Amino acid sequence: MASQTPTDGTATVATTQKYVPRFKRDPTAVASAITKLYAQQEIMKKFGGQSNHTFCRSPDPNPPPPLQDSEVTDHAPEETPAADPESPVNAGDQQVVLHPLIDEFCRVMIHKHAHLSPPKELWTRNNIPQLDANIGRAVPVFSEVTTNGFEFLGWYKITRWELCPGGGAAVQNFIRRRKFSQRDKTADYWRKALGQDWARVQLERVSEMTVNPMQIEG
Repeated sequence: MASQTPTDGTATVATTQKYVPRFKRDPTAVASAITKLYAQQEIMKKFGGQSNHTFCRSPDPNPPPPLQDSEVTDHAPEETPAADPESPVNAGDQQVVLHPLIDEFCRVMIHKHAHLSPPKELWTRNNIPQLDANIGRAVPVFSEVTTNGFEFLGWYKITRWELCPGGGAAVQNFIRRRKFSQRDKTADYWRKALGQDWARVQLERVSEMTVNPMQIEG
């Protein structure tokens, strides 16, 4: 509750601001999405596949048989996973070795402050070769509301995308404007983020699909 004191000496007037749920403010939102937040690990456990990219590829439903003990060798990653969800080096990439993936996306993860106009426009520098195979496919979208707390926004489909070459004006403008880039960054971060190709992806909500996949048993 906030109070306002008039300058003419009359009585103080108390005002309140009533919270309006997002599904009442945004006609494209799903009401059930507001009632539950999911940790990233919880979402990954449900869907499998990659864990930390924006467009996450699905696990292979028919993976090859596991290696025999005599075929397994120790493997240490050369780099520490980066904090940027769109960094090509992160936990999602390391899973490719242990869990084969297919081209289909199983979900979209919108990380906080990583985009300019989510969920209708998303940027990615990962899984660009798989974008064409997913145009028109309905995919569940989750958006980070709090630290590692994601809400289900609904089902969306990719309608089109365009490649923005690294070092170009479009990439520089995007990196400069997004809030994620306004934190302290290393020279290596700037070199990779600005120098790599990005895809600007347009999405459209699939209005006829409203079920929250996190609430489906099994």
